[in-house]
Amino acid sequence: MKFFFFLTFLISVAKGGISVGIGILLRKHFDTILSLIIRKPIPEGLIDKNKHESVLKIMEWIGLFVIIIGVLTVFFAFATLFTGNSMTNGNFNFKF
Repeated sequence: MKFFFFLTFLISVAKGGISVGIGILLRKHFDTILSLIIRKPIPEGLIDKNKHESVLKIMEWIGLFVIIIGVLTVFFAFATLFTGNSMTNGNFNFKF
């Protein structure tokens, strides 16, 4: 039983780490990701500068929310590990 609590904890931490990584990439490297997706560089005069700046600000906020979701996932993984390992009744008679 302890093994499965620990395995679930590791999976949740990995999912949280992936979310944090994606959030950082969205916040800092949105232009690079967009260039990789469309497979060519964005021409200079194609996008209006004001619209481009507003899109970058929106992507920074979305990246920040994804980072917060990742951190909360890791926090809940720790909470689940500690509460799950400290259950004491007939089926769970061990303490962490």
